[in-house]
Amino acid sequence: MPLLSNADFLTQLQALFSAKQAKGAVFLTQKRLSYESPADDAVMQEASGSDEREWPCLLRATGGSQDKKTKLSTIVQPADYAAFTASYGTVLKGAMTSLRKKRKQKRKPEGKKAAPGAAAGGARATFVPTLPKVVGPRRGAGKAMRDRAEKRRARELAKLEARGKRSKLI
Repeated sequence: MPLLSNADFLTQLQALFSAKQAKGAVFLTQKRLSYESPADDAVMQEASGSDEREWPCLLRATGGSQDKKTKLSTIVQPADYAAFTASYGTVLKGAMTSLRKKRKQKRKPEGKKAAPGAAAGGARATFVPTLPKVVGPRRGAGKAMRDRAEKRRARELAKLEARGKRSKLI
């Protein structure tokens, strides 16, 4: 995968997109290039407050089958990045015209019935509040759980009463 100049990368990327327009995929990757040369000695240094260094950007594009895979790559320097992204964006926008939207299937989950009180024919469903059931022994083991459930039910009833919907429940 030889490195191309920025202009050559864009022209070959456009050709790759046009070749894959009818059928096929093009994969694009972009990452910060932080490669240090092996001659540099890896010495731990104190961490400074912030690293103001600007890093180059590595862009790769691959497309094609296993046998005839096309690989393109380029390195964009920070000074050229703004101009490159403008022309890169136009190439990408031009290639996006052949995309198709995925069809969303509208399915109702099996086993669920319509809400009670909901009218047939797509009419708006009415709000049907549900209150927590209070179960458990009144004394002995489990009494604390029953008390908490009773408090929860009382809070829900108070909320419904504040909304004016308590009369529907009782």
